[in-house]
Amino acid sequence: MIVSTILCLAYQAIAASPVVQVQGGSGSAQRIQAALDACPSTGCTIALPDAEYRMESMVWILGRTDIRMVGTGSQPPVLVWEDSLLQADSTGTAKLFQIGRASCRERV
Repeated sequence: MIVSTILCLAYQAIAASPVVQVQGGSGSAQRIQAALDACPSTGCTIALPDAEYRMESMVWILGRTDIRMVGTGSQPPVLVWEDSLLQADSTGTAKLFQIGRASCRERV
């Protein structure tokens, strides 16, 4: 009973968070950045209805918590990063997202 109540409350909290929809194609990084900037500091859900998102620049997540990016289309979204962003540094990683002072990195 307690577990189902907690799960119900968690679902209600997710359902109540603001949802910002972002279209794909060229310029997707700027649209995703604008959606992130529009999120309240307590978070939101970024809905990605298209199949492909062209990412021409790094995306910054600053001063926000509880950000969700979810695919809402018939195909899962694919973020296609500009080659220049995928250049590995001396540690063999490329920065794709910048979160506060720490960064999420992908091995290349």
